Amino acid sequence: MNFRKSTKRIQKEFSKTNLDIKVAYHTFNGQRMRYLYYDKKETLPTLIFVHGAPGSSSSFSPYLKDSSLNNDFNIIVIDRPGYGYSDYGTYFPIATQANWLADFVDKQLYNRSVFLIGHSFGGPVVSHAAHQLGHKIKGTIMIAPALDPENEKYFFGGKLVYHKPTRWLFSKAWQVSADEKYQHAKELKELEHLLGQINTPVLHIHGTNDKIAPYANLNYSQTHFNPDFLSIYSWDKQGHLIPFKEKEKTIEIIRKFTAKCLLPKAN
Repeated sequence: MNFRKSTKRIQKEFSKTNLDIKVAYHTFNGQRMRYLYYDKKETLPTLIFVHGAPGSSSSFSPYLKDSSLNNDFNIIVIDRPGYGYSDYGTYFPIATQANWLADFVDKQLYNRSVFLIGHSFGGPVVSHAAHQLGHKIKGTIMIAPALDPENEKYFFGGKLVYHKPTRWLFSKAWQVSADEKYQHAKELKELEHLLGQINTPVLHIHGTNDKIAPYANLNYSQTHFNPDFLSIYSWDKQGHLIPFKEKEKTIEIIRKFTAKCLLPKAN
C-alpha cells in the first residue's frame, strides 16, 4: 500500500505504448522531486496533474496515455513531495509543496501555456502555486479540493496511522497522509487570505455526494476566491473520486476550460 511505482516499472509499463513518456527529477531546496512527462510539442499547452493523499504520479498516469489529451497537450504528472519517489515518507507543508511546484514551472516551463490541475489534497497545492505564479500560468483546475478548514473530515483509520503505537503498521505513504491530515486545517487557515489574490482563471469541480472533501468546499471557494476569476462545476450525484471514475467527462471539462482560457483577449 505504498501507492507508488518504481521508474523501472513505469518504463516497462509505457514501453507497451507508442508514447515517449520520460521520467525526470526537479531539485528544490535540496529535495529531489520526481515527475513523469509527455512533451509532444513545445508550442502546445501543458497540463500538470497533482495527486491527493495518499497517492503518486501513478494516480494520473491514465491521463498520460489518453489520446484525447496527449494529442493536444503536453502532460506532466508529479510525485507530490512526500509521496512516490519525491522524498518518500517525509511530510511537507502545503506552502512548501506550492513553492516546489511554482519553482518547477518557473525553471522548467518558462514561457509556456501552463495549467495546474489538483485533486483532493492536491487542490490547495495548485491554488497556492497559482497565487505565486500569477500570469506565468493560464489557469488552475481544482477537482474535489479539500480547501475549507472548517469542513475537514476525520476518519477513525487516520488516527491509527497518526498515533505512534499503531503508526508502524502502515506504509510511509499512509503515514505522510495522516501527517498532512492533522496539520491541514491549520495550514489552510494560515493561507486562506491568499486565495482572493489569485488573478488567473480557476475552475472548481465538486461532486454533490463527496464524503471525503464535503460539497461545502465549493461554497468556500465562492466565498474566498475572486468571483471575476472563479468558475464552478457542480457535479450531481458524484463522489470524491471523480477524475478516476469519470475520466472521459473530466477530460471533456478540462478541454472546455483550457480552450476558453487560451482564447485571444478582446481589446
